[in-house]
Amino acid sequence: MAQARAVTGASGEAPLPSRKEKENLSRREKEAIAAQAAKERYQKLHAEGKTDEAKADMARLKLIRQQREDATARKQAEKEEADARSSENKEKLDKEEKKRADALGSQPKKGLKGNTSGKNHLLAIGYSGITTATCASITSHSMIVILPRIR
Repeated sequence: MAQARAVTGASGEAPLPSRKEKENLSRREKEAIAAQAAKERYQKLHAEGKTDEAKADMARLKLIRQQREDATARKQAEKEEADARSSENKEKLDKEEKKRADALGSQPKKGLKGNTSGKNHLLAIGYSGITTATCASITSHSMIVILPRIR
């Protein structure tokens, strides 16, 4: 294992030359080795969050998380408000339906043959007579309307 470290550098690339070998290297080779070492140091500092770029990234991520939390909270509040309005509207419609039913008289009993919807039926009679389809819906709670003759 120790030999494996000696053969390769810290990042698993080509081995870093020893001090004796550095003296025999050209200027370009020395600069390349220095650049590689600087790059590794920067990557290490960046991974630890100590570079300006890493700090900016973390600040940006914090801002994005906050915006997402705000959006989630806003959507939840809108949903609750819509549910509240929906229940208020339902209660209002139920009250109006009850007032209409009281104004029309007694409610039809649900489940009667020919009146399965529980609502009053409208029977249209014209000059052509009563149709068989409308005759099936006549009950004691039906309304009958006589239409005028259309010329």
